Amino acid sequence: MENVQNNWSTVTKSIYKAVLLYVWAGIAAAIFPIFAKLGSAADLASGDLAGAVTWGIWDILGLVASLAIIAGYVLFYIGLNKWRGVADAADAQAINRLRIAALLTMIAVVVVYIPGIGWIAAPILELFAVILMLLGYSALKQSTTVPEGAAKGAGKLYTAQILSIIAVVIGWIPVIGWVVAPILELIAFFKVLGGWKAIANS
Repeated sequence: MENVQNNWSTVTKSIYKAVLLYVWAGIAAAIFPIFAKLGSAADLASGDLAGAVTWGIWDILGLVASLAIIAGYVLFYIGLNKWRGVADAADAQAINRLRIAALLTMIAVVVVYIPGIGWIAAPILELFAVILMLLGYSALKQSTTVPEGAAKGAGKLYTAQILSIIAVVIGWIPVIGWVVAPILELIAFFKVLGGWKAIANS
């Protein structure tokens, strides 16, 4: 029993670290291109056309951040695979849904760079991933075989997914959406970190 608990703790802590990696890398990947565009605009304003079209430090950092996102999801996928192996049979099914969702997300991150088809395929893959995550977190938060802390953590993760979906929908509403959506995303962000931390510490 103690060995199982140690395996659970080791695996869930590794998953939490993977989540930290892809979440913070995702934030960096969203911010770095902004600095890159500002730098290009400054080069154009100064008449430096070569500097405006060549890659700068922010472009390189943006690429590194994107690779870090993929690395984070790979570690997340591996962690979920191991977690499935030490979980109860019913919980393993829910974790497997999260594992497939992670795989779909990884594919979406890569596919989005393919012109034309990527812009269509990536959102579809992400939609399926979100549905699977909702199903997985819903099952785990209602589980009677995982530790209480893990069930509460899964509840936070389920809520985070719902908030993210609402944020995407509201984001299409002019003015109101531009204010409310970021707030919902921020709340979802902290719930994701809090949820996985609760599972790791359970």
